[in-house]
Amino acid sequence: MLPPLRALVVFEAVARLRSVSLAAKELNVTQAAISQQLKQLESFLDTQLLERGRSGMTLTHAGQKYHPVVSYTLGQLKKKTQSLFGEEKSEVLRMRVNNSLAQQWLLPRLKSFYRQYPFIRIDIDTVDWPSRNPCDTVDVEITNGRYGGSDIQTERLFNEQWHLVCSPKYYEKHKEKLVRFELNDLDAIQVKGYEDDWYSWLHFHGLTSAPPRVILEVNNSLQAMQAAKHDIGLLMVRSLVAMDMLEKGELVIAMPGEMPEERGHYLITQSKRPPKVQLFCDWLYAQMSHSKPDLEVMLQH
Repeated sequence: MLPPLRALVVFEAVARLRSVSLAAKELNVTQAAISQQLKQLESFLDTQLLERGRSGMTLTHAGQKYHPVVSYTLGQLKKKTQSLFGEEKSEVLRMRVNNSLAQQWLLPRLKSFYRQYPFIRIDIDTVDWPSRNPCDTVDVEITNGRYGGSDIQTERLFNEQWHLVCSPKYYEKHKEKLVRFELNDLDAIQVKGYEDDWYSWLHFHGLTSAPPRVILEVNNSLQAMQAAKHDIGLLMVRSLVAMDMLEKGELVIAMPGEMPEERGHYLITQSKRPPKVQLFCDWLYAQMSHSKPDLEVMLQH
């Protein structure tokens, strides 16, 4: 009889770490999912493997005998996988990622990917705009724009919102005008390619004020947020890339309200995904589901 592989991975992590919560963190799943997998394995084997005590999880006699077998087997499977599908064939996952999304969202989370798939090495090129031929020389593309094609699979990743932000110092200096929605006398930072978004913002919120004076244009949102952080002016930015700086207090919401982002970030792959690409996509979906609470908290502020 062959036990479910996922349950074995969960058992190995809990037995090694002696903690459901630590195992959940390492495998990037919920504690409830960990408990469910353990119950599934114990039911399959009709044997109790773990006991919960004051000092954490402890192995039963059967668990002590089974853990080294599982640990060794998974280790051998990992080594053989790397040997058969190593760097020459499939270890390197080549990606093209939007610069701001990579810096503000993807890179801070990659450590958990390497914990799960240490035999995959990621090679990232950052870009400001979508390529004309996505996935021509890369396996995965995550860019701000959609692309259609018979051999390409495209999925929108996030439902983002536009927010008007500035530095705390800039807000305090111009608070009265911001409260009265008087933008025409204020300075602004703009990302190239989004010139019409100021008028969209004003129209969406039913404001008659003229847009602020754009005194600085930059290539991407990351540069724009750094400029806003240093008190240069107002900035329209999407919730996902601004979340970290808003939570740290480096930027604040300049005016209440938000505007849905119609374009958004898209995941682009070949229609037929190789195993290494599918592993990354599955990990990415899990990360997205964990980001939703963070976004909701940020939007409340």
